[in-house]
Amino acid sequence: ENFEITENEDKTVTLRSSNDKGKISSTSEGIAYYFKELPKDVNFEFTTTAYVYSFKRNDQVSFGIMLRNGILNNESQSAYTDNYIAVGPIRITKEPAQKAFYKVGTEAYQKINMNTKIEPMPGDQMDISIKKSGDIYTLKYGNEEEILDASELELFTNENLYVGLFTARNATIIYKNTNLKIEGEVDLGDWNFKFFGGNTGEEKNPNPIINADDSITLKAINGGKIASNDEGISFFYKELPVDANFSITTTATVHRFPGDHNQQSFGLMLKDVLGEGSKKQSSNYVAVGALDKVMKPFYKKDNQTKGDAFAVTNPQAGEVYQLKIKKAGNTYVLTCNEESETITIEDVFTDNIFAGLYVAREADVTFSDFDIQVDARTVSTLRVDTTQMQTKYLQYEDLNISGLKVTAIYSDGTEEVLTEDDYIVTGFDSSEVGTNTIKINYNGAVVPVDLTIQALSCTSLDIKYLPIKTEYYMGDTFDVQGFVVVGTYNDGYLVKELTNDLYKFYLGEEQITEDTIFTESGSKEITVKSVETPKTRNTFMIEVKNAELLSLEIRKNPSKMTYFIDDPFDPTGMSVYAKYSDNTEVRLMN
Repeated sequence: ENFEITENEDKTVTLRSSNDKGKISSTSEGIAYYFKELPKDVNFEFTTTAYVYSFKRNDQVSFGIMLRNGILNNESQSAYTDNYIAVGPIRITKEPAQKAFYKVGTEAYQKINMNTKIEPMPGDQMDISIKKSGDIYTLKYGNEEEILDASELELFTNENLYVGLFTARNATIIYKNTNLKIEGEVDLGDWNFKFFGGNTGEEKNPNPIINADDSITLKAINGGKIASNDEGISFFYKELPVDANFSITTTATVHRFPGDHNQQSFGLMLKDVLGEGSKKQSSNYVAVGALDKVMKPFYKKDNQTKGDAFAVTNPQAGEVYQLKIKKAGNTYVLTCNEESETITIEDVFTDNIFAGLYVAREADVTFSDFDIQVDARTVSTLRVDTTQMQTKYLQYEDLNISGLKVTAIYSDGTEEVLTEDDYIVTGFDSSEVGTNTIKINYNGAVVPVDLTIQALSCTSLDIKYLPIKTEYYMGDTFDVQGFVVVGTYNDGYLVKELTNDLYKFYLGEEQITEDTIFTESGSKEITVKSVETPKTRNTFMIEVKNAELLSLEIRKNPSKMTYFIDDPFDPTGMSVYAKYSDNTEVRLMN
């Protein structure tokens, strides 16, 4: 009645919390929770799109993604709580509302700095995700992203954690495009068959024959072709994530291959897009096999590129070939028998990769021992080399990780040098002088690196504007109004106008302030010294005239002449001049 979880036919799921039941508060969590249990040490990314069907404005109403340390199974306890991390709106009546928060122990939940004021309204939808890499959590709500370093929090203390979708109090949310991607785990599913492209059809491209030894035979009876702008093929394949590293292997035994046309083909292929229908069509691919009457590597990224022929017997009935494609990032090793060619091409695949066996035009081939092996290595440790990296920084200087070399050592003993895009750096703060420890994080492995933050040194002072007043009479006080000085730090690293707490004025060796009264006439050299680096200084001249004040003359009355009792005096508009014994007069400033 008060809570609902419904799995819909369109693969969305609806969560409802209603009738003021459930809540997210500082002491308890009452939620509808659609979840999966995972080992706490796995890394994963959980993504969804939340469509707001209804949402009642209240600080305890919430929805989104939540990782939990513990749960209750269809039970109600008014004070139940456990550790968690959540991405979703909370405290919606406050300014600004929060979009991410976490809780440890009995303390109130802690807000994470996502401060854009976006109040959910019916009809709104937003993308939400949590990515876990060891104790580093990347939290996304719409276009906002924050990183939580939970290495000191002890969030998940049980063997397993729970990852799922939730609603609390009065919210009905339809979650769609929900996906849980677990690192090192690739569900390849079943093999599939499809024909597509120019000159294909059901009679020309019959279904594969599954043989007793688990091999398959693919035939193209004058069906399809491999051309520069068309791939018409019979394709037996599996779907893989675009970022997966893997190898696909097979033994190809040729039964028929006339070899009288360059468009006849068979082999292994990685395809960017599966075609539809029998019209001419093309997309990016990487392949190894028969083409142009020989065995060769070839690929397409916008345009078709062919490699040199392998030094093997040309394809014909009775020939047997060992074929392999190995993918490692953007590098592909294409092998026929004992010969290989390595190519590196970027952005050849988009969302997914379809990897499989194919035949085209006039080819009859049995593929045996076909297999796809995904590289699912886990990181045992990181080796961090900072010898070529900047490790000493001036105060407020930005982090520079060029030269940093990070090597991942996997559980199988292999090693890989990582790029800057592979790992996450946390903890950098150059605002305080001393040692700053950053952390290099990659898939759960963490290595600390100590940096040294050095104090800034003011190396020069340049007077931008002199004080408005540089001529004085005896008895006047020092006036710095209008004075501006620019400090240069570390010979040009930083140049800025200084605030008045960063410099002092001296007359000779004596510090002067705006309370200083000039009692001697003559030219005076005023020295400006840096407070941070007292040896850095500059000077300017003032003149103290040898004349006595004779009188004051009010030449214009204040604008306000009528007052009530206790009204303060307002000198606005008043003009006062001082007359001196040297026959000069000076308008006095308020």
